[in-house]
Amino acid sequence: MGEAKDYIPGLGSQFKISPDEIDTGELVEELEELGIGGGGEGGPITADQITDASAVGKSVLKAADAAAARSAIGAGTSSLTLGTTGSTALAGNGTAAAATKLATARTLALTGGATGSATFDGSANASISVTLATATTAAAGAVKQAVAQADSSATDAAGLAADFNALLAKLRTAGILAP
Repeated sequence: MGEAKDYIPGLGSQFKISPDEIDTGELVEELEELGIGGGGEGGPITADQITDASAVGKSVLKAADAAAARSAIGAGTSSLTLGTTGSTALAGNGTAAAATKLATARTLALTGGATGSATFDGSANASISVTLATATTAAAGAVKQAVAQADSSATDAAGLAADFNALLAKLRTAGILAP
């Protein structure tokens, strides 16, 4: 007679049995009382007997080989060859030098306080000529520099007014002050 062992570990001594004393009917009955086991007739379970499996899952379980399993999930096969040889590897070691131009060129545009645009298709660099908006009293625009104004050497109010008016004229000419 063999050594008695826990048939189901952790369920206690009621399942200490020896290999010679196994009564499957009694064992199934005890398991069902504990809420373990599903009864049934025993024997193999087929994919069609699994009630919560999807049709795709059942097809994978029934697949005779890997190709049939791929077909069941819609994976198919691929003829992709990765660049492992001189004839299949991307020229230029996969760098941007090997890139081709875009099928449809794209326009890059600046709007708002600065405007300009350029067309880019990937075949060459693109440069954008920028036009800054004209400054107004309501919006900032291109900042200009006025012509230099000498320090005032006026000795009276009339001379100071003349120097100040000259400064204002230069700021208007430069577009810094509205006319």
